[in-house]
Amino acid sequence: MPLKPLDPALEETLSPGWDITVTESGRGTNGLRAQFLLSNGTVKAAKVIDVGDDGAQQALANLFAAKAGLEASDVLSVLLPCILKVEIATRTRDAKKSPWPKDEEYEEDADGLWWLKHAPQGDERIHLANFSATILTDIVEDDGTAETKRYFELEATCRGMSGQVRVAAKDFHGMTWVADTLGPKAHVIPGPYLKDHTAAAIQDLSATIDHQHTYVHTGWRWLDQQWGYLHGGGAITAQGLREDILVRLADGLARYQLPAPPSGPALRKAIATSLALRTTAPHEAMIPLLGAVYLAPLREFLAGEPPDFTTWVAGASGQFKSEYAALVLSHFGDFTRLTLPASFVATGNGLERLCHTMKDSVLVIDDYYPVSDRRQADAMQQTVGRLLRGIGNQAARQRMRHDTSMRAELPPRCVALATGERLPDGHSTNARIFLVTLPKLSDAEKPPWAKKLSTAQKRRGYLAKAMAGYVQWLATHWEILTQQVPAQFHALRTHAYQQASHAREPGQVAYLQLGWEGFTQYAVESGAVSADTRLALLQHTQAVLLAAARDHQTALADEATVPRFLALLLDGFASKKIHLRTLQDQEPPDATLWGWTARLVYDPSKGGDILTYHTREDTLIGYLDESHIYLIPEATYAYLVTAAKTAGKVWPVDSATLLRELDDAMLIQSKRNTKQRLERTLNKKVNGQQKRCIWLKRDRLVSEAVEGDDAATAPPPVCVTCHIPYTNSAFGWYCATCQAGVALPLEPDDELPF
Repeated sequence: MPLKPLDPALEETLSPGWDITVTESGRGTNGLRAQFLLSNGTVKAAKVIDVGDDGAQQALANLFAAKAGLEASDVLSVLLPCILKVEIATRTRDAKKSPWPKDEEYEEDADGLWWLKHAPQGDERIHLANFSATILTDIVEDDGTAETKRYFELEATCRGMSGQVRVAAKDFHGMTWVADTLGPKAHVIPGPYLKDHTAAAIQDLSATIDHQHTYVHTGWRWLDQQWGYLHGGGAITAQGLREDILVRLADGLARYQLPAPPSGPALRKAIATSLALRTTAPHEAMIPLLGAVYLAPLREFLAGEPPDFTTWVAGASGQFKSEYAALVLSHFGDFTRLTLPASFVATGNGLERLCHTMKDSVLVIDDYYPVSDRRQADAMQQTVGRLLRGIGNQAARQRMRHDTSMRAELPPRCVALATGERLPDGHSTNARIFLVTLPKLSDAEKPPWAKKLSTAQKRRGYLAKAMAGYVQWLATHWEILTQQVPAQFHALRTHAYQQASHAREPGQVAYLQLGWEGFTQYAVESGAVSADTRLALLQHTQAVLLAAARDHQTALADEATVPRFLALLLDGFASKKIHLRTLQDQEPPDATLWGWTARLVYDPSKGGDILTYHTREDTLIGYLDESHIYLIPEATYAYLVTAAKTAGKVWPVDSATLLRELDDAMLIQSKRNTKQRLERTLNKKVNGQQKRCIWLKRDRLVSEAVEGDDAATAPPPVCVTCHIPYTNSAFGWYCATCQAGVALPLEPDDELPF
């Protein structure tokens, strides 16, 4: 059937200055077709598509997005409701103008659904099903990717029994939902094509269908010509709370709900309560956690450079890790340690979905704990490795459909916060975290901190109000912040680069400090703190974050391949688990240094005890002379793997990578062969026979061990304003010049510090 004009034409606003218009529609062999126009005063693109084809919808969204300079997902969020309106408008038009009777008609009564079949020899009434059903709501779920999901909400009745069910649109025609909803007596009458006619009858007899566009993620989206922050209770825009925006989060995430933004004294009290949390725990712990919370809503402004790390809270059991995580997460809803949204017993796929869903919010993954069972420990290590690498690389696992086409990817869109009694294995993995170490509290120290924590937990209802006001403030200042936030981040990263050595750490410090910059700017403009207090806070938070980064550098250095290699070798010699022999296959001079044990043995010929040396085990890993230690490659690598496993860790690299890193550190001898290939294992004559060995420089082994014991203490940070070293106090580093006469409220009290 050719396309026919829609009168009036349908028009939807896409973004300021851009509109989508549908002028014609009609039904073809593949269903409903319509012509869509993109214009900004003049038509910039036009295309006719089969509106029920997901691929055609996506292609149209991509075309219009490229022309209008928008994201395809945002175009699709406007396009899908428009398609529903086209369907309704087309039905209304064709119902008025069609001169032909319908070939099939359906009806329902107390016995169920019926097909009124029209035929030349006469009409026939065919029983389709012993139940009836009505589609109440057509729901399109939008997770921010190009792939949306459609569901039907139905009400069904069979012999006095009724029920409601939510069915995926792709499963509706299969009728497998009938028995689940109405029990064993409800069924479709057996017969060819009757199941298809039953589905068609339900669709035709559902006269009034409510159409809903539902978001299934949190965070920022373009909503009705303005930016809005989605949460479980709707959205917050510059005008305040909008409950007409439908958001549906999974059961475990339903607590992510923000209240209406407060104003006046109530707003200032909420902000003060949030800022006072930094005194609820040692400042080296709470300041990074709050920085992550304040950073999360800024993530949309950093779309080109999103936060690529996980804030990791490490500490022994009983140090309030989960309580602190739940407390800061209460900025996004009502949480306790028993209602945290995720843990490390989840699967990697599950965490990937959660990290994608909690857009521009904090996601807490709780409790990375030591496991004695090796299989369970390996599974947990695999999960944490996938999580940290996914966030660190801002990438998701790619998946194919059954037809080999690619599914939409689910990259992380949250700010992740993890807790654990231990750190994950591996230098590269640990480089993707910002380490927050909770100091071990004595029995005398625990009660005061527990009291502060309890007081803060009673006030946690104010935290979501502070966050609601924060995102409203961000929406109000969107255009300015679009330019300001990235520029602030680059400036903070440049400064932090001078203080942190690992390539990722300057960015990590800058991201967390950026969160403090944004929230304190909002606090000043709301009248909760003064500009001087904000300056003091920012100097304090920057010093704490830089100090934490230096502590993390030390932890990373211990996890690097070369230091671990040297440490395991020296530990093996000291514990007598491995040993060396001379090139003549004898005990070496200073044998006790190389894995041998001294023992006094009675010698009858001398009439007394003599000093002898022996090895406790037969683990020979190499030989030595005055200049080198000649390690047997296979025996050495096997020992490293076993020793790491005994320590509860995993040896992180293969043998080829180990040799390369040792060569890069100039710890081993290497040379190029006649074909100019670099060889890192060389021949050495041992007791008359040639052996391939790793030529480890003996003096470097000793010097590296000494340097590790005598490492210098890191110097204090330098004030960015006065360029003088910070002074240390009970509350951390501070600048005596900048903070002279400025009150820095650090102690909590019942009346709140502001």
